[in-house]
Amino acid sequence: AETKPEITAQGTMATFRMRANDRVQGRNAALFMRQDVPTQRALLLHDGNASAQAIGEAFRTQYRGMRGEVRDLRQVSLTENFDALYEDIKTLDPDLIYYMGGGTTGAETLKALRQRGYNGTFLVADSTYADASYNTIGQELEGTYATVLQPARGDRFASWKEAYEKDNGPVGPLSPEGYDAAAVLLQAASRIAKVESDGTTKLGRQAMVGNIRGVPYAGVTG
Repeated sequence: AETKPEITAQGTMATFRMRANDRVQGRNAALFMRQDVPTQRALLLHDGNASAQAIGEAFRTQYRGMRGEVRDLRQVSLTENFDALYEDIKTLDPDLIYYMGGGTTGAETLKALRQRGYNGTFLVADSTYADASYNTIGQELEGTYATVLQPARGDRFASWKEAYEKDNGPVGPLSPEGYDAAAVLLQAASRIAKVESDGTTKLGRQAMVGNIRGVPYAGVTG
């Protein structure tokens, strides 16, 4: 479920991705915000996380390519001087703020800016949206947007979710991907596993990679 573009850009045949990468999220966020909402002037905020910055850079490239204006790409934190930030926002005049990063900082940023008078579009990335500290802040969430790197769930998802939550509690943001990844690995391993006389189970690396690609599997993620 790692979303860094560099992971699969290396071209190794032994790396498999459960979700699209950060650049895909950034590009699609820009497309949606230019074509569907639409917005014209974006301010991009992140918490310093490398993935958040990658999303922001991809957004900036796509947004500008569609003749949108990106007024700034900057880092914010929980110790941010929100009065100063809001003064900058009044000068920059964005009609969209896209925050990428942890939910706690995202929640504080949204609340602080709404309290100070920002009424424009507010968008967050998947790492923010998946964080309970963001989703429980209340009425400030009304009218906001979120980007999520999640394919359409498969036909099995509803029944799987019910069974999962009965045994484990609420489904986490990557629980379905983790379940499917483990299931594929186990099925591939069962095809090639060799049990030695001492009880040791051996798996050949190349055979494992080849079998993962050939596992017929309809998962909960699609």
